[in-house]
Amino acid sequence: MNNLTLLRRKKGISQADLAQRLGISRSELSRLENGWFSRVQPHVEKSLRKIFGPQWSFAALMEEPPEPRPEASAAK
Repeated sequence: MNNLTLLRRKKGISQADLAQRLGISRSELSRLENGWFSRVQPHVEKSLRKIFGPQWSFAALMEEPPEPRPEASAAK
């Protein structure tokens, strides 16, 4: 799972809703989430930054989220 999928789920946004907001098909969004593309059209990246925040470039969204540190998990 990449940051795009994780953030989309955390915000409670369905694939269909996000795809519509980005102006792409749901199947294209699914391929994005599965890492089939290394870049997107500028309007898609601009929309992603509006939805998830300016710090989230397409490259950052495609990265895997960091694994939780063991000491942080053990403390709970």
